Amino acid sequence: MRIKYIALLIIFNFATCAFAQKQGYVWYFARQLGLDFNTTPPNVLLDGQIDHTVDPNGHTEGTASIASANGELLFYANGYSIWNRKHEIMKNGSGLVGHPSSTNGAVIIPMPGQNAKYYVFTTHAWQLDLPYGLHYSIVDMCDDNGYGEVMASFKNIQVLEGAGERLAVTRHANGVDYWLVAHKHFSSAFHAYLITESGISAEVVSDIGTFHGRDGYMDAIGQMKISPDGTRLALVMANRSPDVVDLFDFDPASGKLTGYLDLSTGAITGGLYGVTFSPDGSKLYVNGNHGLYQYSLDADTGTQEEIVQSRFKIPTNVTVATGLQLGPDEKIYVVRVYDAGIIQNPNLAGAACEFEDGAIFFKDRAVTYAFPTFIDNFEYPDKGSVLAVNVEDEIIFCPGASTTIDATSSGENLRYLWQDGSTNPIYEVSAAGTYSVRISDKFCTVEKTIVATESAIGTKIDLAKDTVLCFGSSLRIDLDPNLNYYWSDGSTDNFKIVNDPVVLWVNALTGNCQSSDSIKVDFVNCELRLPNFFSPDGNEYNPSFIPSEMSGVTSAQLSVYNRWGKEIYHTDDFSILNGWDGTQHNEPVSSGTYFWHVEYIDIDKNARTLKGILTLRR
Repeated sequence: MRIKYIALLIIFNFATCAFAQKQGYVWYFARQLGLDFNTTPPNVLLDGQIDHTVDPNGHTEGTASIASANGELLFYANGYSIWNRKHEIMKNGSGLVGHPSSTNGAVIIPMPGQNAKYYVFTTHAWQLDLPYGLHYSIVDMCDDNGYGEVMASFKNIQVLEGAGERLAVTRHANGVDYWLVAHKHFSSAFHAYLITESGISAEVVSDIGTFHGRDGYMDAIGQMKISPDGTRLALVMANRSPDVVDLFDFDPASGKLTGYLDLSTGAITGGLYGVTFSPDGSKLYVNGNHGLYQYSLDADTGTQEEIVQSRFKIPTNVTVATGLQLGPDEKIYVVRVYDAGIIQNPNLAGAACEFEDGAIFFKDRAVTYAFPTFIDNFEYPDKGSVLAVNVEDEIIFCPGASTTIDATSSGENLRYLWQDGSTNPIYEVSAAGTYSVRISDKFCTVEKTIVATESAIGTKIDLAKDTVLCFGSSLRIDLDPNLNYYWSDGSTDNFKIVNDPVVLWVNALTGNCQSSDSIKVDFVNCELRLPNFFSPDGNEYNPSFIPSEMSGVTSAQLSVYNRWGKEIYHTDDFSILNGWDGTQHNEPVSSGTYFWHVEYIDIDKNARTLKGILTLRR
């Protein structure tokens, strides 16, 4: 009875405490995919950036993701980079010395005693002979306006040289600190690191179990997990035949591994990749090229032979060596390349576990390895909601008016403090200058400086005066490219080309300021026409030699010549005279044929020349 009571107590604590927080509710992994457990069933996310540019020879294997206690994404990582919740590379977040093709390329652990700092541990890949081993970097989520930054002085710090690809994390027995367990390659040594408020302790070494590296570096692959109650550790090896399934007792108080059980039978060949425990720790699941298997760890007395004999092959449509991950909903998720399978009831033995193939479709994106790595019991500290400060660095206000700075940010119980002591999130500005605000929640304080300038938009917009142009020509209007525009025809360019008669108006915008102007553009036939005869004797029929059409002409010069080419009349301002009256030196000229020559300028400032023959009749 006592044994059953303890088991029930463990299950109760796991269900009510471990799954009460939502730090494991947002998963981002290979091929820009993700799962959001804030909905039931989890929603497929397509906005991730891991494998945005995919290596044609493969893609990311081991990833990590972390959310706030409210299920809001904080950041995610692979062995090379860290992305913030805007899906941008975090400040100083590139150049990690892990590797995307590592079983646990990245693992995230909250820093005990620190409200907004996280360790990101990385491991390297067997293909490159594990040159860098195990390293860590520290993310401070208070930096970069609450979007996080990798601290320059705590980046790529080596922890264990020659470490394999496997990492597992669980809570210390005190419920505050963490154990990170790695494995030294070319050895049978586990290295457990206690992570406390004081930092990372010296390793606790347990030399036990299968030798890693029997055939070189290849068996460095394969998952390693710790049971949700923190008392057992299991690992499998890919690229190893016969297969390896190792089970150990783990002491969450000391970090020591004991009680090694070899659960492999030699009957399965070709390597295993995935391993995980059921929520109550009573079942162990492994996955490889030859199937998905369940072991009952509570079979009768739980001896090695009885556990091996309890092995149950779960019927599946796909057999592929991929990862397993216990979800925050107490179901186990299985990578099936283009979709995810789900073990619906992983605490139940045999077929009662209800494996569902193809439960979540990945939109034709292939995930060939694993889901993100989490602390194996999802026990995370309450680091609250996400503080996100999105205050503009500069604002422009209209001449003679005022504007406001809106510092409203996302988060709980937020506090605001402006340079003059005011505490409202919205601050009124009526003068140019520099303003500052401190935005705080219970974990972070972010200070923003805002520069306010008065707009000069009123002097920048000018469409010029109304104008008349010649048909066939055009008018180009160019405006300040630094402003935003909305024209009466719906266009938004900072220039306009006018080819036809029109009345145009435009609104110019910058910030909350606007100005407007309009222009009328007309077009005329820019030509000068003269008659071919005239009668200057007052008979009212062409009494003078004057243009019949002068539209679009700004100035003109007229010369008249007799048949011998002698100039008998000239004017330099033909446009304002009444024309030629048929005289020379105030004496009438005789009837006959005359020649004329005109040079004129049109409203487009084009110079033109006309010539013609004139008949004078008296």
